Amino acid sequence: MQIIRACRDMPPDTELFWPYTRSLAQDHDYEATQQELQEYGFVCACELCEDAKATGSKTAKRREMLRVELSAAFATGGQRGAFDCGKVDTARVERTLNLLANTYSSTAVEVPRTGMWDPYLALTRMYVVLGRSHEAISSTLKVFEMLGFEIRGAQIPAIGSGMVIVEKWGLVVDYLVECWMILWTAYAALGDLERAEIARNFAIVTYGIVVGEDQTFEETYGSNGRICVLQRMLWSKQ
Repeated sequence: MQIIRACRDMPPDTELFWPYTRSLAQDHDYEATQQELQEYGFVCACELCEDAKATGSKTAKRREMLRVELSAAFATGGQRGAFDCGKVDTARVERTLNLLANTYSSTAVEVPRTGMWDPYLALTRMYVVLGRSHEAISSTLKVFEMLGFEIRGAQIPAIGSGMVIVEKWGLVVDYLVECWMILWTAYAALGDLERAEIARNFAIVTYGIVVGEDQTFEETYGSNGRICVLQRMLWSKQ
């Protein structure tokens, strides 16, 4: 049995697409993907492949240089193989991520930026350790954006009715449950209990997609999340 979930509402007779390969935390590799799918007897022309195919060598070199700079920015807080989050130059990290984003011609909603969600998640975890709720929310939303999600009403400060709506689901990776947990606890820490509850519900939905069931969500994530909310702490995978 195969279960296919649509990532957005669609009119009748809409053609369905899905990735044949697992999304890695790096830019999509056109040649490697075609080689992997060679036995299926077709040339993949999905948005990721077409975008990667059209990316010139100059742009690829620019991204490579910026990723070296990004590693150096994170390493400003390096300490015995780990990070001292208080010493990481987060402004430099965010500045480099913005420069990296400018090398893409399509929006992340149109073509997910598979090489950018992972550094945004690393930055988010630093803000969590530092207890910086506003920055953690902003950075978490960037993780979703880079994966192709379109989310409305999640910004800080709140805009509109206070409802968080996922207009379009993007690529789903295991870490998205953690991202919703961070949003749940960060909203709660800021006293925004309505959006905190919405984020918790999305964490359950995402857990069900990733794991295949949601009955074990409470024992795996939920109970610890409630403790974080009571203590006004941000969720940490640690």
